Amino acid sequence: MDGSHTPKAYPIVMRMAGMVLSDLRGYEMHGLRKGGDLSHADPSPSKRNKRFIGEENWVELARERVTEMALENHVAEIESLKARNRKKDLQRRLLEGPKDPWRPTSHGPLREIILTANSEWFDDAMAKFMGENREADFLACANKWLLDTFGADVIHARYDRDEAAFHVHAVIFPETTVEMTRKNKVTGVSEVIATRRMLQPSRYRVIENYELGQDSVGEAFAHLMLIRGERRAAAIKEAREAGGTLLPRRQHARTTQWRAEQELAIAKRERAVSKREDQVVAREVDADAVLCAAEMIGSGQIEIDEGGSEVDLRPTMALDACHPTKEKALPPQLVRALAARKRVARIFAPMLARLRKKAEEEAQGKLTREVAELRTAWASFDGILASLPENVRAGLGDALKSVTRNLTVLRRYGGTEKAEAPPKKTPDPR
Repeated sequence: MDGSHTPKAYPIVMRMAGMVLSDLRGYEMHGLRKGGDLSHADPSPSKRNKRFIGEENWVELARERVTEMALENHVAEIESLKARNRKKDLQRRLLEGPKDPWRPTSHGPLREIILTANSEWFDDAMAKFMGENREADFLACANKWLLDTFGADVIHARYDRDEAAFHVHAVIFPETTVEMTRKNKVTGVSEVIATRRMLQPSRYRVIENYELGQDSVGEAFAHLMLIRGERRAAAIKEAREAGGTLLPRRQHARTTQWRAEQELAIAKRERAVSKREDQVVAREVDADAVLCAAEMIGSGQIEIDEGGSEVDLRPTMALDACHPTKEKALPPQLVRALAARKRVARIFAPMLARLRKKAEEEAQGKLTREVAELRTAWASFDGILASLPENVRAGLGDALKSVTRNLTVLRRYGGTEKAEAPPKKTPDPR
């Protein structure tokens, strides 16, 4: 192969954003298309979204699990304070009650992940012709990567088919056991004094490090011919070592921002499609008017008027007699034809001029040939006439004068008057 048919490379796209527990209900409502901005979603049944990981009541289960973790941690802390006889701390913690099982951060303890690719990759005509189902292949790969990477911490995943491109949403519930240690003053060794159940996103390296996350996704989707995105970490390192300008370090994009960008792209495509549809409709109306005009010119209902400064169309006298004054009584075909009269006239006037010129040339050629045949016949007749008796020639005198006059006229219109000398005139037998 010469490489001209090499498939275009598309990157696998992974977006990740922090979430707090209160975000889950709104997230679920939007996923079910029961809330939020739905202007970008296609409501047709064939485009329904579907959950493929997690229970139907996954939001309630997540809330219950957080409550259980907070209570477990609180009970364990109370027991520890009792064992160490920390009465003041015990009284304070009893009054405060259970705490959220995560450390306060600006991102929140949960993570939303979006996996997608360019819509052109999903809609590739050659792939469909070869029987590929790229949506199914992408979904299978996404499912495997999520479970291999996060395991049971994937509490929810669904695919969306009603937006610009097929994509997968997932929610990560990064539950882990955190050991609380204390350094032994005698031995200097850190000892585990308690454990707590916590939500800790940094337990996953693909969340903690953006570039590692992109590497992981790139490897998982490589067999689908989806490539890993730009390697910015290496570029930043090289620029730092060379003393050049450093590229801004890329952070995880918020999924709300990603959705807004998707909606803008959809709106732009919709405007372009609407404009093309308007152009197609205008061309169809124009083509319909031209066809109507052609049919009516052929049937003699309208004719091309070349008498004015511009070529125009006009109804024939017969049609005017049928509808002398009432424009509303005109046939619909004529109304459509006359509505585009200028364009129709510009199309048909040159064509009719060429046809008229061709017809005149053909008629002139035919007349020239017929005159030549008559001249030949006349020459033969002249020879025969000379051999006839004088009394017979005298009887044919008047008829010969009429034929001579007609032949002279034909020679004039046939264009042979100057080309050849006229035939020898037979003397009047009288």
